[in-house]
Amino acid sequence: MFYFILKRIALIFVTLLTTLFFTFLISSNTPGDPVEQLLQKNKNAYSQIENEIAYKKLKNKLGLDLPLFYFSICSSSYPDSLFKIFNQKQQYFLERIAFEFGNSKQATAYYQSILDFKTEDNKFISELNILYNCFTEQQINNQLKKLRNILSKNDTQQFETISIAFQQLSQNKKVYKSYIPNIRWYGNNNQFHIWLFGDYLWFSDLNSNKSFRTKGIVRGDFGNSFSDGRPVFNLIVDALKWTVTLSLISILIIYLIAIPLGIWLANKKGSKAEHFISLFLYALYSMPTFWIATLFIIFLCNPDFWNIFPPAFNLIDFGENDSTFTNLVKIVYYLFLPVVCGIYGSIAYLSRQMESSISQTLLKQYIQTARAKGLSNTKILWKHAFKNALLPIITLFAGIFPLIISGSIILETIFSIPGMGKLSFDALLQRDYPVIYTTVLLTAFLTLVGTLIADILYAKIDPRITFNAKNI
Repeated sequence: MFYFILKRIALIFVTLLTTLFFTFLISSNTPGDPVEQLLQKNKNAYSQIENEIAYKKLKNKLGLDLPLFYFSICSSSYPDSLFKIFNQKQQYFLERIAFEFGNSKQATAYYQSILDFKTEDNKFISELNILYNCFTEQQINNQLKKLRNILSKNDTQQFETISIAFQQLSQNKKVYKSYIPNIRWYGNNNQFHIWLFGDYLWFSDLNSNKSFRTKGIVRGDFGNSFSDGRPVFNLIVDALKWTVTLSLISILIIYLIAIPLGIWLANKKGSKAEHFISLFLYALYSMPTFWIATLFIIFLCNPDFWNIFPPAFNLIDFGENDSTFTNLVKIVYYLFLPVVCGIYGSIAYLSRQMESSISQTLLKQYIQTARAKGLSNTKILWKHAFKNALLPIITLFAGIFPLIISGSIILETIFSIPGMGKLSFDALLQRDYPVIYTTVLLTAFLTLVGTLIADILYAKIDPRITFNAKNI
């Protein structure tokens, strides 16, 4: 058993590392520019700084001016410093131009000549920017002719620099290089390494290394939220206290009601009471959570009907002078409706699963033997059938366990509970990717832990189930 647990922990580590890699891969290829998004969210903070300078500083601070991974496999025509270009549109332009003509040096010179062009003629600048969308020789020649027609005398020399740079590019084509792969090694100074392990020295004083970007996900630094700039770790901790409270209360009530109810239904199989309660449980299970929650909000939290419960968390006043007991009563009062909405469907489902499991167990040969020995139904149910019937319930627990942390998006959004579900939903709406990816990683970790706990419980409950180093 010990070696099995060690092997599973190693498997969890490998799985998490794989999840981290694909999470990073998705985040780095997500449409949109996180730097521009942050600048838009913090307009006032950068009001005194030119946009381009602010953009470069923020991109450097986030480490987005580094290569993505430890190495890259790319076309031989791509410039070595392609990842250092801050503007994504310009980066794509240079990449396409280098690929079309196969000459990285001349392509970079052509790109730089456009970038260095300075003029006060807004019309000319507008037409010049169209060059960033021209990639073939014909497209570029047509646009250069158009630019020449609106060229002012003051800009002649600069424009000739662009024209000459393009001529050299078109005359020195090496298209074959675009189809020759090239492996480039970047070392540890890349986005993935810093995202994972950070660039903060592991055994140094915080004050002696003030210029670091992040400590890395491995050390619990998940970056800052794109929405409000707060550390994602702090947002997660603030949300977890409500989600964990709501989830633990709900799970405790679900299991305390569903398991005895399922056993009772199995014991009363075929009776009128069993048929009536089973029908009632099916009806409960068929009712959508969001519908019941909405009805509660309308009828129980509305002054026009019965204003019994508060409709939203932010309406509850936690006074500074209130005692712990008073605040606890307020929390229970506030969480009553969300808990009811969260448990009724699960109670219906879990009790039916428990009934089915008990019923199947009661048909086993050893149960018939116990009956033949004259044991009472109560002793047969709780001593012989109950433990073996718990195995499917443990399997369900492995799936429920991650919900303790990830929360319920529907309930937390409807009742305005500031938990993990609402945090994740708001992050999706606001494209707050650091929060989204942290939630994904946390859920993946808890799913793996829940599966491991379920396997251990299997062995504890049923001695016939054994694990060794060969089991996964």
